[in-house]
Order: sequence, then C-alpha cells, then structure tokens
Amino acid sequence: MTDFKSTQPVDYYHRAFFGKGIIDRFHWERVSNILREIPWGSIVLDLGCGSGLACHLAELKECVCYGYDIREECIAYAKNRARCSVFTCDNLIEGGGWSFNHDVVLINDFLEHLTHEQLVAVCKNAGRPQKIIITVPSRLELWFEKLLYHRLRKWKNPDVVFDDEDRHRLVTAKELRPLFPGYTLKTGLWCRGMTRYFIFRGGDGVRD
Repeated sequence: MTDFKSTQPVDYYHRAFFGKGIIDRFHWERVSNILREIPWGSIVLDLGCGSGLACHLAELKECVCYGYDIREECIAYAKNRARCSVFTCDNLIEGGGWSFNHDVVLINDFLEHLTHEQLVAVCKNAGRPQKIIITVPSRLELWFEKLLYHRLRKWKNPDVVFDDEDRHRLVTAKELRPLFPGYTLKTGLWCRGMTRYFIFRGGDGVRD
C-alpha cells in the first residue's frame, strides 16, 4: 500500500452493481458470486470493504457484517446505508485483534495493492474463521485494464483517480496457501476469466 490517494466517488460500486452497462455487468457478477459463497446468517468480517456494497447486500441474507477500510469518506457512506452492519476506518495492516467471532472473512479486490509483507499482515489479521473468500484481478484483467479499460475510463473521467489505478501485481495461490494452514482451498475464475477467487474452508462447522 502506498500514499496513493483515490478520488473515486464513494457510491461508484453501488451504482455499478445496479447499472446496465457492460462493465456494470462485470461488477454485478463478481459481487453476486461472492454473496453466493456467504451462508445465511453469518457474521462477516470484510477487510477493505470500500463503501460497504458487499456488506449491505449480505444484510439481505440476515448477516451481520463488520467492515474495515482506510478511506474515511467510504466508511461514512457505508454507515449511512447500513441496517445492522458496523463500519470502522482502519489501515488494515496494523489492525486486528477484533473481539467478535466471525464466520466468514471477505477480502475483495484489495490484496493486489499490497506488497507481500503487507499482504501477510492482512491475512494474519483475518483470524481463523470457518471460511475465507478472497478475490483479486486475474492476469487477463490486469492486461485488459492496462491495455484498454483504464485509458477509456480516464478519457471519460479525466479528473477522477479510481481505486484500481493503484494495482501493481498478481496474487497467486502459491503466495496465499501457506498463510492459511489447515484450510482446504478452492480456486478458479469468475466474470469470464477476469476475477480470480480463492475460497478457504477450515475445520468443522462450515455452513454452506
């Protein structure tokens, strides 16, 4: 994580999820796949929650969510739309030690912004939940964004600095697997190959 400063509108992903465009469909599919992996009634820890879209939608599955993000304006927006979820501004790397017993940890499109050392710190702060859901951009998505998408978006929004402009590396199963000993790993691609997901399940009592 760098001193990068995003000026992305706080409601960007909420508008995209309910939008009708091609890129909007990508965001809808990614978040919908995440929601399918969250069991009804779970206690969810969302690290890098942004403006709280996944948490707000998980509330419809009777989940209680605890979201953490470094952008104060995003946390303020998330709190304003929350039904029962709790949102906190935190840098995520030095955090941890949360007292509640969460069932699911979600780390959605966040780890690709970090160095390996920072990534390790965030994953350690995730604790030992029953299920860990991680999404990162695939090699195809990183290539597509660099070649075309970011240029087109900047042409349409010249004054906006988007969150994903700080992306800088690929995250792999080889890097993540050792961080969650005792868990089984399922990995694959969503969104026509654009999103790589990692789903870790650990121990007894996993609710699917």
